[in-house]
Amino acid sequence: LIGIAVLAAAALFSFTGASRITRPVKALVEGTRRLADGALGHRIQVRSHDEIGELADSFNNMAEALTRSYDALEASEWRYRDLFDNAHDIVYTTDLELRLTSLNKAVTEKLGYEPNELVGKPLYELLAAEDASRLKETERLLSPEYARPVAEAHALDKEGNSVALEIVSRWITEGGKAVGVHGIARDITERKEREEATHRFREQLHEAEKLRALGEMAAGVAHNFNNLLTGV
Repeated sequence: LIGIAVLAAAALFSFTGASRITRPVKALVEGTRRLADGALGHRIQVRSHDEIGELADSFNNMAEALTRSYDALEASEWRYRDLFDNAHDIVYTTDLELRLTSLNKAVTEKLGYEPNELVGKPLYELLAAEDASRLKETERLLSPEYARPVAEAHALDKEGNSVALEIVSRWITEGGKAVGVHGIARDITERKEREEATHRFREQLHEAEKLRALGEMAAGVAHNFNNLLTGV
């Protein structure tokens, strides 16, 4: 009877001890699974101050840090998306073959296309034939080891009108390897028109100066000729 009682007590203590360990461990397993599923607000109730309790407390601290990191990442992504979508210039990304992978809403204002109409198409299809050939040759000589040069090209909008663009781009890298291109295309049509107008004005001013010089020379020749005629 004593032996049976001792065995029963030992079994009871073992069961109680095992439950005391397995319940928190199951809670940790369940908490880890829920975190993996995206339930970042899940926390484990700390019921003791022993090693199991410290483990639960560490889990909660880890979940809290993960939540803060996720919130910061989400805020950063929102700021980037807001900047990307609402930029006045055309912002785009491509793969290494210069096939468009994303564009912001400015492409609709500048060229008349919806972004999803252009995703997957080569960037060259938007450019005038001469500029497309020139940029293809330039692109062939570029290396990811060096910075990409600023380029100017004429794009054709949805109606076929020419739009002058200044393109600033950089390599997109992952793990030290170039995987694509990120670019900003600024509409410089008005600037080009002003430059051309200024150039025409300077040419006209130069022609006027030449005409004035010719007029002065003709007046001098006429004056000298008149003096000769007076002598005759």
